[in-house]
Parts: sequence; C-alpha cells; structure tokens
Amino acid sequence: MQDGEAALNFIHEHRRGAQKLEPCVILIDLYLPIYDGIAILRAIRQETTLEHIKVMVLTTLASPSQETEIAGMGAFYRRKPSALNDIIELASEIIELCKNSSTMPQRVLVD
Repeated sequence: MQDGEAALNFIHEHRRGAQKLEPCVILIDLYLPIYDGIAILRAIRQETTLEHIKVMVLTTLASPSQETEIAGMGAFYRRKPSALNDIIELASEIIELCKNSSTMPQRVLVD
C-alpha cells in the first residue's frame, strides 16, 4: 500500500465484507504519508474482523513513547533492517508469525 489512506481503505473494505484477503500478519511503516502507522494500528485494533491479526510496525527510529504505545496495542515494533543478516532475521520472524497465526497464511501484506 502506498500510504495511510490506502491502509485505511483496506480496513474499511474488511468492515464491509468487500475485502476477502485475510493476511496472517500486517506490516506497517511508522511514518506513512497521510496517516501514520500508529493511526493505522489503532484502526486495525478497532476493527473486529482484523483485531486478531498480528501487526508489526517497522521504522528506522521510534521514540520511547511510540514504542510503548505500539506494544500497548499488542503489536510488534522492529527497526527496519539495513544489513542482509538483519533482513533475513526479520523475514524469518515474519514467517514464524504466519506459521503461528490463527489465519491460513495467504499473503503477507506490506505497507
């Protein structure tokens, strides 16, 4: 998705039943254009059709209060990897989240 508005549209489509995709994990950039990742995370947690899905918020820098807020909403906070080993480690973690998900892994949705 290109920005926070597109992410909110995805959430609203789920509410209306128009979106059939059930992701096993949702990756959100903390600093999305239009609406930030925390606003999107709040919307996900308020939507009953999505509230059970694991969410990972990625960024290069988050304040301690942002990290606390993300954790308080039951999401994972991770720094965006820059080295190949870190990318592999993050990918492995995402795969494990999908394996342990209550939804059948159909697709990993990346913002």
